[in-house]
Amino acid sequence: MADTDHEAKRALVLHACEELTVRTLIEEEILYPAAYTALQQLEEVDVDEACVEHFLMKTLVVRFESLKPGDRGFDATFEALVEIVRHHIEDEESVLFPKLLKSGLDLVRLGEEIATGKKVLMKG
Repeated sequence: MADTDHEAKRALVLHACEELTVRTLIEEEILYPAAYTALQQLEEVDVDEACVEHFLMKTLVVRFESLKPGDRGFDATFEALVEIVRHHIEDEESVLFPKLLKSGLDLVRLGEEIATGKKVLMKG
């Protein structure tokens, strides 16, 4: 693979890691506390798996600080990260979000908080 291919691959992975880092921060600081409060009354609070997945994502993202395209384990690490993210999103879409829809939580306000939080983090 040419050096330019490695550079492009690294840039793409680093961008994905940045977006993922912002997403996990927003979920941990805004979404999950709101979900916990809204779902606590329904006794349907279970964000533990999501928090473990966030830990795994963060651990893999940190590896890309030193791991470069062409290094042994680069592709496998990214593939593992992608699988964790896919599973995480699937759980949110099929379990958490439907519960939040039924909870009565002001989802418009929550969406606005999330959008504002993302803008702040992306500028920082």
